[in-house]
Amino acid sequence: MIRNDFVSNSSSCSFFVSIETQQDLNELAAIWNRVKELTGNYVSVYPKGIEYAINNSYGGERIATGYLDKDDWKLVDVGDAIKIDSGDDSEPYALEKLDDLYDLFSSGYKFKVFCDNEAHYTKGEYYEDLVRRSSR
Repeated sequence: MIRNDFVSNSSSCSFFVSIETQQDLNELAAIWNRVKELTGNYVSVYPKGIEYAINNSYGGERIATGYLDKDDWKLVDVGDAIKIDSGDDSEPYALEKLDDLYDLFSSGYKFKVFCDNEAHYTKGEYYEDLVRRSSR
Protein backbone atom coordinates (compact mmCIF):
# COMPACT_ATOMS: atom_id res chain seq x y z
CA MET A 1 0.00 0.00 0.00
CA ILE A 2 1.24 3.43 -0.86
CA ARG A 3 0.02 6.38 1.15
CA ASN A 4 0.62 9.77 -0.35
CA ASP A 5 -2.13 11.95 1.07
CA PHE A 6 -1.40 14.80 3.46
CA VAL A 7 -1.14 13.30 6.94
CA SER A 8 0.68 15.86 9.07
CA ASN A 9 3.31 18.54 8.97
CA SER A 10 5.78 15.73 8.40
CA SER A 11 7.47 15.44 5.05
CA SER A 12 9.17 12.15 5.79
CA CYS A 13 9.21 9.09 3.56
CA SER A 14 9.33 6.10 5.87
CA PHE A 15 7.95 2.77 6.99
CA PHE A 16 8.49 0.27 9.80
CA VAL A 17 9.82 -3.29 9.77
CA SER A 18 9.07 -5.80 12.51
CA ILE A 19 11.98 -8.08 13.41
CA GLU A 20 10.27 -11.18 14.77
CA THR A 21 12.64 -14.10 14.17
CA GLN A 22 16.32 -14.98 13.94
CA GLN A 23 15.79 -15.42 10.21
CA ASP A 24 14.61 -11.77 10.04
CA LEU A 25 17.92 -10.77 11.67
CA ASN A 26 19.93 -12.92 9.27
CA GLU A 27 18.15 -11.41 6.27
CA LEU A 28 18.63 -7.90 7.68
CA ALA A 29 22.36 -8.55 7.97
CA ALA A 30 22.43 -9.60 4.31
CA ILE A 31 20.87 -6.35 3.05
CA TRP A 32 22.23 -4.00 5.74
CA ASN A 33 24.87 -2.24 3.64
CA ARG A 34 22.29 -1.30 1.01
CA VAL A 35 19.81 -0.19 3.69
CA LYS A 36 22.45 2.06 5.26
CA GLU A 37 23.34 3.52 1.87
CA LEU A 38 19.72 4.35 1.01
CA THR A 39 18.86 5.71 4.48
CA GLY A 40 21.91 7.93 4.75
CA ASN A 41 23.47 5.55 7.27
CA TYR A 42 20.73 6.02 9.87
CA VAL A 43 18.05 3.64 11.14
CA SER A 44 15.99 3.97 14.32
CA VAL A 45 15.60 0.82 16.41
CA TYR A 46 12.63 0.45 18.76
CA PRO A 47 13.38 -2.20 21.40
CA LYS A 48 9.77 -2.41 22.53
CA GLY A 49 8.45 -3.81 19.24
CA ILE A 50 6.30 -2.79 16.31
CA GLU A 51 3.22 -1.54 18.16
CA TYR A 52 5.35 0.72 20.35
CA ALA A 53 7.32 1.97 17.34
CA ILE A 54 4.21 2.87 15.37
CA ASN A 55 2.61 4.67 18.31
CA ASN A 56 5.79 6.44 19.48
CA SER A 57 7.84 7.00 16.35
CA TYR A 58 8.41 10.66 17.14
CA GLY A 59 9.82 11.00 20.62
CA GLY A 60 9.61 7.41 21.84
CA GLU A 61 12.43 5.30 23.21
CA ARG A 62 14.76 4.29 20.40
CA ILE A 63 18.35 3.57 19.52
CA ALA A 64 19.91 5.22 16.48
CA THR A 65 22.30 3.13 14.44
CA GLY A 66 23.71 6.09 12.56
CA TYR A 67 27.33 6.53 11.69
CA LEU A 68 28.71 3.44 13.36
CA ASP A 69 30.18 0.58 11.34
CA LYS A 70 29.12 -2.15 8.94
CA ASP A 71 27.98 -4.38 11.83
CA ASP A 72 25.65 -1.91 13.52
CA TRP A 73 22.70 -4.07 12.46
CA LYS A 74 23.73 -6.06 15.55
CA LEU A 75 22.02 -3.38 17.65
CA VAL A 76 18.76 -4.89 16.39
CA ASP A 77 17.37 -7.93 18.20
CA VAL A 78 14.44 -10.28 17.80
CA GLY A 79 11.33 -8.48 19.04
CA ASP A 80 12.53 -5.04 17.91
CA ALA A 81 11.14 -2.83 15.19
CA ILE A 82 13.11 -0.56 12.90
CA LYS A 83 12.10 2.63 11.14
CA ILE A 84 13.33 2.89 7.58
CA ASP A 85 13.43 6.50 6.40
CA SER A 86 14.55 7.64 2.95
CA GLY A 87 14.52 11.30 3.93
CA ASP A 88 12.41 14.40 3.49
CA ASP A 89 10.15 14.31 0.44
CA SER A 90 11.72 17.55 -0.80
CA GLU A 91 15.15 15.89 -1.02
CA PRO A 92 16.28 14.64 -4.42
CA TYR A 93 15.48 10.97 -4.98
CA ALA A 94 13.74 10.47 -1.60
CA LEU A 95 10.74 8.79 -3.21
CA GLU A 96 12.92 6.61 -5.43
CA LYS A 97 14.94 5.59 -2.37
CA LEU A 98 11.69 4.77 -0.54
CA ASP A 99 10.72 2.48 -3.43
CA ASP A 100 14.16 0.84 -3.42
CA LEU A 101 14.06 0.33 0.34
CA TYR A 102 10.58 -1.16 0.20
CA ASP A 103 11.74 -3.52 -2.55
CA LEU A 104 14.65 -4.64 -0.36
CA PHE A 105 12.26 -5.60 2.42
CA SER A 106 9.42 -7.03 0.31
CA SER A 107 11.10 -8.83 -2.60
CA GLY A 108 12.61 -12.23 -2.09
CA TYR A 109 12.56 -12.69 1.68
CA LYS A 110 9.44 -10.99 2.95
CA PHE A 111 9.71 -8.94 6.13
CA LYS A 112 6.58 -7.64 7.86
CA VAL A 113 6.46 -4.04 6.66
CA PHE A 114 4.09 -1.49 8.16
CA CYS A 115 3.05 2.04 7.24
CA ASP A 116 4.34 5.00 9.22
CA ASN A 117 1.11 6.77 10.15
CA GLU A 118 2.98 10.06 10.59
CA ALA A 119 4.88 10.00 7.29
CA HIS A 120 3.88 11.94 4.23
CA TYR A 121 4.85 9.02 1.99
CA THR A 122 4.83 5.47 3.30
CA LYS A 123 4.49 1.86 2.21
CA GLY A 124 3.42 -1.40 3.77
CA GLU A 125 0.41 -2.64 5.65
CA TYR A 126 -1.45 -0.62 8.24
CA TYR A 127 -0.79 -2.19 11.64
CA GLU A 128 -4.36 -1.45 12.72
CA ASP A 129 -5.67 -3.54 9.79
CA LEU A 130 -3.53 -6.49 10.86
CA VAL A 131 -4.79 -6.25 14.45
CA ARG A 132 -8.39 -5.99 13.25
CA ARG A 133 -8.03 -9.08 11.02
CA SER A 134 -6.37 -11.18 13.72
CA SER A 135 -9.10 -10.35 16.28
CA ARG A 136 -11.84 -11.82 14.10
